[in-house]
Amino acid sequence: MFKSIFTRYLAATAAIIFVSFILLGLILTAVLSDNSMETRDTLVQKTADSVAINLSTYFALTEHCDIREIIDTYGDTVSRSLESHSRIASASIAVYTSDGGFLIGTSNMAAGDLPASVTADVLALKTVYGISDLEGLLPVKSINYFYMIKG
Repeated sequence: MFKSIFTRYLAATAAIIFVSFILLGLILTAVLSDNSMETRDTLVQKTADSVAINLSTYFALTEHCDIREIIDTYGDTVSRSLESHSRIASASIAVYTSDGGFLIGTSNMAAGDLPASVTADVLALKTVYGISDLEGLLPVKSINYFYMIKG
C-alpha cells in the first residue's frame, strides 16, 4: 500500500495533522468548559449576594427582628423575588433558619431541613459549601452558597 516514499510521507503528514486537530479540539473543549463553569459559578454567587441583600433590606426597613416574621408578612413578595432570581441564574434558592429549618424556597427547590453538619459549617461562616447534594437534600450535586443574614 505505501510503496513509494512520497505516499509514506503523505500518510505520516496526514496522520500528524489529524492527531493535531484532535488535540486542538480537546484543548479548546477543556478551556471553554472551564470558562463556562467559572461563569456559572460567578452567576450563582452574584445571585446569592443579591438575595442576601434583598432579605437584609427587609430587616433594615421593618421592625421585624425574626426572619420567620418577615417570611410570614412578606412571603409573597419574597417568593416572587426568589423566583425571579432563580430564573435569571437557573438556580434553586432557599431560605433557612439558623438551626437549618426550611422557611421558603423556589418552586424547583426541595423543601427540607439542612443536615446538621451543613448547618454547623454555615454557622462556622463557611460561605461556600462546594459541589454537593447536601447529604441527600438535593436530587443532584450542585454548587451551593450560604450566607448568614442577621437582623
